[in-house]
Amino acid sequence: MNKFLPLIFIIAIVAVSGCVEVPNIFEQKVTTPGSKAENSDISVRVQLTPQEVLSERSAVLEFEVQNLRNDINLTDVTINFYDLCDMENKTPTAFHYDFIRPNMTKYNKIDLKVPKVVFDHECKIKYRVEYNASTYFTQDIAVLTEGEYAAREIAGTLGEIQTSTKTVNSPISISFTISEPQPIRETKPGEKVHAYFKFIDTGNGIIDKLEAGSVGLKIPDNLQGNCKGFENSKNSQPLAFINKETRQITCDFDAKPRTNIDIGTFSITVNYKYALNNDLNVRFKKR
Repeated sequence: MNKFLPLIFIIAIVAVSGCVEVPNIFEQKVTTPGSKAENSDISVRVQLTPQEVLSERSAVLEFEVQNLRNDINLTDVTINFYDLCDMENKTPTAFHYDFIRPNMTKYNKIDLKVPKVVFDHECKIKYRVEYNASTYFTQDIAVLTEGEYAAREIAGTLGEIQTSTKTVNSPISISFTISEPQPIRETKPGEKVHAYFKFIDTGNGIIDKLEAGSVGLKIPDNLQGNCKGFENSKNSQPLAFINKETRQITCDFDAKPRTNIDIGTFSITVNYKYALNNDLNVRFKKR
C-alpha cells in the first residue's frame, strides 16, 4: 500500500491549492500598464484585461477613482467612457458617485465583447471624469494704532509681530497680495489699504469659470471696506478663466484696529467643478 502514498499526497496538494483564493484586482487596485488621469484632488486609473484583445473574445475595462484630498469629500463625481473601439458593452459605461470620502477609492468595471478582428490594429478608449471640490486661503492681517506703530518703529520691534498664511494643495490656487507691508499702521482719513486676489488653474484639466456665489470672503474687523464684484461676501457674477486665470479682484479698506495690536484673518473659500480627460490605448489582434 505504500506505493500509493505519493499519489495520495499529490492529490491532497492539488485539492488544497484549489481552495486558495486568488486576489481580486479591485482589492489590489488597478495597476500599470494602463492609463491615468490625475491632479492634486483626484486620481483615475484605467486598464483593459487582457492588454491585447483577441477577435470575438471577452475583455474587461477596470478602473479606480481615488480622492487624494485628506480634508474634504469630492462630490457629484462622474466618469464616462466613450468611443469603446466598437466593442460591445454588456454593462453601463457611465458611473456616478454622490461623494468620495477623503483618501478613499471607488472601483468598478465594464464587461466588453470584442468584435471580429480582420487585422492587427490599435485604437483608443476615451474617458472623462468630473467632480466638485473646494479650496481655501487664509491670511492674518495685523493692524497697529498709530502710537503703537511709531513706538515699535523706533524700537525696531515691528518684525516681532508674526502673521501666518494657510492654504491647501488644489488645482485651483489663490493669489493674494496686500498693498502695505505688515504690520499695517492704521489709516488716516483719505488713506486706503488695497488687497488684490485672483484664481489660477494650476492643474492639467478643464475649468471654465467659478459660478456666481461660489467664492466666499470673510474680512477681518480691522479692515473696513469692500471688494469689487462682491455682495454679501459672495461673488455676484461668474469669474471666467482666461489663459488659466480669472481677472484680479480689488478691495479697498480703511485699516482700523480695535486694540493697540489687532490681528484678524482674511479668508477666501472657493467651490469649483473640475474635469479631466484622457484615453487608453487598446491593441486588437486577430486569432
